[in-house]
Amino acid sequence: MGASGRELVGGLTCCIALMAACSPMTASTKYTPRAAPVAHAPQMACRMRVLEIVDDRMDPTILGSVGGRTVHAPPDAQAWMRSVMGGLNRLGVAVEFGDADAGSAGLAARAELKTAWVSSETTAKTASVVLGFRYFQAGTLIKAADYRGSISATNWSSTQDEIQRMVDRAFDQVLAQAAADILAACPTRS
Repeated sequence: MGASGRELVGGLTCCIALMAACSPMTASTKYTPRAAPVAHAPQMACRMRVLEIVDDRMDPTILGSVGGRTVHAPPDAQAWMRSVMGGLNRLGVAVEFGDADAGSAGLAARAELKTAWVSSETTAKTASVVLGFRYFQAGTLIKAADYRGSISATNWSSTQDEIQRMVDRAFDQVLAQAAADILAACPTRS
């Protein structure tokens, strides 16, 4: 193969690699918290039952675009949010899902995913999430709060792993804020 043939093959290889880098990606339903355990997590867990999870984003199928690649939301938003909220277990909150018992005096919550978005500009990428909770005790609303997480980082290569880690780190911030409120409102520790 002559020089022009090698150039053609090299050019085609480069084009194929660029097309693959621009292909859409889908975020995982599995939330992975930071590797390091939180040092101040209480030993005794507070129990909280999540009664409902509402995905209130304008378009629940899209998380945004990074480096020219469309980032699709996980296909099962309920599984995704259950995985995220399961991250509260590491922070001293024993999360359960389902309806509360009629006479339950325990802590319950309704959660609403308001924002989950990723984007990039030039060499930076960002992830932003907002998760709202309404907390109930014995059926009475005791607190409503929105928790925000935001991460900005250098956009090295717009890979699936980079973007997934960024979204997970934004949820780490949200969960840390929520855990502080949940533990303060906890009627009993188990």
